[in-house]
Amino acid sequence: MRIILNILEIQKAAKSMPDAEVLLTFALAAGKDRVISTDFEVLRRKLHISYIPEFLFTKGYLQRYPNKIVSRFEIVEPQCYMTSPGWLHYNISSKIKSDYLHILGQRSMHSSLNYFPEHYVDERYWKNPLITHADRMIKLTLEK
Repeated sequence: MRIILNILEIQKAAKSMPDAEVLLTFALAAGKDRVISTDFEVLRRKLHISYIPEFLFTKGYLQRYPNKIVSRFEIVEPQCYMTSPGWLHYNISSKIKSDYLHILGQRSMHSSLNYFPEHYVDERYWKNPLITHADRMIKLTLEK
């Protein structure tokens, strides 16, 4: 299963806030018009984020109802993809997840490989615990 992403669209919608980027990526993984949670606190704990920004609701990316939160976010111009969204639930910082999202964005929609040359991403991303960096290659170890 491919989950279509566009890192720039996510960053813009999230106002470059890592917690919001993680939440919007989770909403994309769940799918548009799908219930992503029944409670704010449960969602926050599930994704290990500090808070849920209100602007995600005022901009219409998420919609709240008395007993559910629904994803309304979708990508307009596909850029890349992910196959394994499980990392969104890892108990690591939103910044690390946001950086991983940036790394994922370097893989083309048309590539079926889970690795690419290290020069595709800035050196500051090379020590991300969600990737393997060796032999001048970045390997997306979580991707199939």
